[in-house]
Amino acid sequence: MTGTQKSIWKLIKQFRFNSIFFSYLKYTLLLLSVPFTIITIFISLNTYLNVRTETEDRSFQVSERSRYVFEDIFNSIDELYHQFTSNKETLYLITADTTNTDTYKLKQSVSSFYDRVHSAISGSNILDSIYLYSERNSYVYATDSSNELGKFSNLDWYREYISQGKNNTICHMEINGNGVISIVMNIYAESKHSGVLVFNISKSYIDAAISDFETSNITYSAFLMNGKKTAYSLNEKIFSEAENESLFSYTHNITGYPASYKGFFKCNIGKIALKRMLPIAVPYFIFTIISIIFVAFMCSLKFYRSISDIITIFETVTTGTDIYSENFNELHYINDNIVNMLLHSQQVENDLVIRLSELKKAQSIALQTQMNPHFLFNTLNLVNTIIIEDCGRDTDAVIIINTLANLLNSSLDTKTYIVTVESELDYAKKYIDIELIRNDYNFIIDWDISPDVLQYKTLKMILQPILENAVFHGIRNITKDKIGKISVRAYLENKDLVFSVTDNGEGIKKDILEQLTAKLSSNEIAETKHIGIANVNSRIRLIYGDEYGCNISTSSSGTTIAIKQPVREID
Repeated sequence: MTGTQKSIWKLIKQFRFNSIFFSYLKYTLLLLSVPFTIITIFISLNTYLNVRTETEDRSFQVSERSRYVFEDIFNSIDELYHQFTSNKETLYLITADTTNTDTYKLKQSVSSFYDRVHSAISGSNILDSIYLYSERNSYVYATDSSNELGKFSNLDWYREYISQGKNNTICHMEINGNGVISIVMNIYAESKHSGVLVFNISKSYIDAAISDFETSNITYSAFLMNGKKTAYSLNEKIFSEAENESLFSYTHNITGYPASYKGFFKCNIGKIALKRMLPIAVPYFIFTIISIIFVAFMCSLKFYRSISDIITIFETVTTGTDIYSENFNELHYINDNIVNMLLHSQQVENDLVIRLSELKKAQSIALQTQMNPHFLFNTLNLVNTIIIEDCGRDTDAVIIINTLANLLNSSLDTKTYIVTVESELDYAKKYIDIELIRNDYNFIIDWDISPDVLQYKTLKMILQPILENAVFHGIRNITKDKIGKISVRAYLENKDLVFSVTDNGEGIKKDILEQLTAKLSSNEIAETKHIGIANVNSRIRLIYGDEYGCNISTSSSGTTIAIKQPVREID
């Protein structure tokens, strides 16, 4: 990753959702969402129509199969009806006067009828039983319950037969607790020798023949209707309910019978279509989001190069503003730095006017020159003098500016990177003085410095980043009933110089500690909120080797950062 790219990522992390990058991202997302929405609607509509077509085809197939089941049943009943009505023994039981007939002949006819019934039932898997009713004798013949009509075990068929004006009819009833569909058919209608054949069809057979159409998303309801009466219902579903919920419905009148088959097909096409779309939509959605982010970044990159260069120069010569409003972004940052310099002095104002004019003509010519550290130092002293004249006394602002001027004078001196321990401690104490004022003295600092180490060499500005982490991440979030404390030690350990900074905060979370440990093992300075530790560690390892650097130990009672360097004496 190049320096410019690192600077861009730093700006994005610093300004977060107010960053210009996210502004580009929002606009790009808005633009790409239009074709994305159109394509998604097209895919959804196409999938929905395909599912609807498939569902309609399936519903037709289901309906046809159900119709064939009922047609096959009634065709079988037609054949049985003709077999029974063409049999002399059957006709004899209807027409003969059983009170005055030959007993032997009657028994022979009854036995023959029973044999024929048993043969019909055993030869067909649809029949539960067959009744023969003689109106002349008011008697019902059945294989297991022959009796006079008034004493017969089940007369639901007869009541339906009478209610229909003694015409052929179909009804539902129960025999020995099992549901059957009774087909009642006249013999010699409107004759004094008339009778009735009742074919009781097993409901479980029809259920088994058509109930395998249902799936997790599809429900099929089948009905056999006698006018407005339900003679058969698959799964005991109510006709009106199935009719109201159906997506497709089919009706077929059964030839020769007062009956019609009605099928209702119910399913959630949207749910089926969504289930089918998911394997396509999810990768498509992920690809689209990645594409939007990539395009937004590429659109921002060129503009960000100049923005990052300008901000890098400002960070070199000024600290900018610490007050970030809700909509603060890179442009606001640049603007605030310019305004701050204008407010420092008339000299700076005139210089900025010239530099802004040059910036429009030649892309920040003024900022390409290096700012003299003594200029910033003198400017801060000028501001300090103005504050004293306005207030008539020393204030916290005066103390902070004096301290900051000294810190800037030291930090902007890039010629010297090795100093004495005493100088480094003096720099760190000035930083702490500023933080104490800034935080209303709500924490204490303990300096435990061995006098033996004061004249040894140390890298410049390695304590301040660690102290900053201790203030901002260590003691800032401790409870109000607990006083924040930071302890700083400097001592010799074997032949090494060790600084340690300990805070009494809540410690570092396990996952963050693992990330920090990994970063300390790497030579790359990661851009995170713990950049100070990584920076110090990398500088020490770069100069003294991988056996030196920073070590972190933490618990729920606080965190300790130990900085180890080799002992070096001043020449």
